[in-house]
Amino acid sequence: MRFVTHTVFIFILLLTAGCSNELEVYAPYKETPVIYCVLDGGSDTQYVRVSKTYQIEGETFTGAKDSLLGYFNEELDIKIANTETGLSTKLIPTRMQKDPGTFNVRNDVYKTTEPFTLTPGNYYTVKLYVPSTGKTYTASVQAIDAPSEVIFSKNSKLDITNNNLTITGGRFGRIFSCYIRFYYELCDSSTQTDCTIRHLDYFAVRNVLANENKTFESIYITLRGSEWVSYLRNELSAMPGKSFRYIRTDVNWVSGGKDFELAYYQSLPSLFFVSKSTNTSNIPDALGFVGSIYTNRIENALVDSSVIKLIQSIPGMLK
Repeated sequence: MRFVTHTVFIFILLLTAGCSNELEVYAPYKETPVIYCVLDGGSDTQYVRVSKTYQIEGETFTGAKDSLLGYFNEELDIKIANTETGLSTKLIPTRMQKDPGTFNVRNDVYKTTEPFTLTPGNYYTVKLYVPSTGKTYTASVQAIDAPSEVIFSKNSKLDITNNNLTITGGRFGRIFSCYIRFYYELCDSSTQTDCTIRHLDYFAVRNVLANENKTFESIYITLRGSEWVSYLRNELSAMPGKSFRYIRTDVNWVSGGKDFELAYYQSLPSLFFVSKSTNTSNIPDALGFVGSIYTNRIENALVDSSVIKLIQSIPGMLK
């Protein structure tokens, strides 16, 4: 038995003695578009963001800083079309610079050149054509309708005490969220200079799903003023040496279509040993996501008396 063991060991040693200890981890490169588009029924301007996968040998972060990598260095042909009517519009490139970070600040975005509103219930196709490869990538989504009714229980606006909000969801919506957006100006407290406008979002409800009939009944939302103020106080207190000037408070709500519902279910933890796919792309032969939402808002939603209370509740807040 000892003879057999030694023989096997020597055999393995002979096989591996001449082998290299380098591991080739690079597969043949395949260019894949990365497309992100959310068609918004609450807007007459639509956007498509486009990039692509890239592969380099060496330091990954060096490539991330290179603005020529990860993007198509040619003008792409991008169109959005109503599949019911045949009406289509061509999008033009408009670069929107990103904040500095690990990746370069380039951000290739295409936008519609004229008002392009969506008809609820109709399907729309987003089509990308890459001239250098001759390849076309498409995805279709259904446009959804606006919420039909929004009611505050106490006033026509929001107050800082508990207030109930009732929203009747729009047709074709499958998932719903409502959040309060607090706008403020952030400045250096000693000089009152270097000011920037920022916002904080507080979700009153997040990812409410449609019922089994795939429709929304009335959604009752309790806006807990004390929790919201505590959230703002905690977030702003983490920035010492800064002062804050109140701008306004909006109530925003957004409905997502069945594409967002599917993406939500795919993101949930699995109860089974078989891991769920992390690829939620709904674009054949490409990566990314094309979806449909309807956004709406009530601007300056806070009553005057609550604005005063809010300013008094947050240290360093100015009116």
